[in-house]
Amino acid sequence: GARRSNDDFFAFQVQTGIRGTFADRYDYDVYFQSGRTQNTAEVQGDISLSRYLDAVNVTDDGSGNPVCASGNSACVPIDIWGEGDISDEGADYIRANLNSKSEYDQIVAGASLTGDTAGLVELPGGPVGWAIGAEYREESFDFRPDDNLGTGNLLGFNVAPPLAGGFDVYDVYGEVYLPILADMPGAELLAVEAAFRVSDYSTVGTTETYKLGGEYSPIEGLRFRGLYNTAVRAPNVAELFASGNS
Repeated sequence: GARRSNDDFFAFQVQTGIRGTFADRYDYDVYFQSGRTQNTAEVQGDISLSRYLDAVNVTDDGSGNPVCASGNSACVPIDIWGEGDISDEGADYIRANLNSKSEYDQIVAGASLTGDTAGLVELPGGPVGWAIGAEYREESFDFRPDDNLGTGNLLGFNVAPPLAGGFDVYDVYGEVYLPILADMPGAELLAVEAAFRVSDYSTVGTTETYKLGGEYSPIEGLRFRGLYNTAVRAPNVAELFASGNS
């Protein structure tokens, strides 16, 4: 029979937050997000590898009748050397349906505060802009295959072993923008920007990322920018918790 697949997908997410300004100069943003995705997958019409190998290993019962050499009484011998030679009983014996369910959960919460130093400290190009913030993120994943899919007892598809795990991370960051010069002959704009972030992962520990850049506009309509930064990619759930089966 034909192979058929069916996926039942469900996603749910809620987001909430609040933004505002206080003291006429500071902007704040506080947010929370929670979400879940689930997927139930079924494939019909695949073949059990162990039953297939059992069914094609055929011998004679002494009376001219084909029987499975394994002696398994449930085994039905099959003949693969011709179209339509496999009996309905033999097809039923080697046929396998694959099932799996996966679930991914995520929680994100954070807050940021931005402002400038207008009226307090100003450079020739204007007040210094700044931003600070913190964020928490939690992720978990669970993949549950049936025995055939999880152990590789199948033909036509790759083995997909079970996988489960999760991690959380705390972030703290800060940014600053310094307008050194502005609206001057030969310097329509000269500014420097910098940012720094510290992340504490429950899996790989503490990481640090940063950037340092600048921009220069000698005249209106012409601008040069340069930026140097470093980034870190922490391992995902699959890289951390996969069983390593091939």
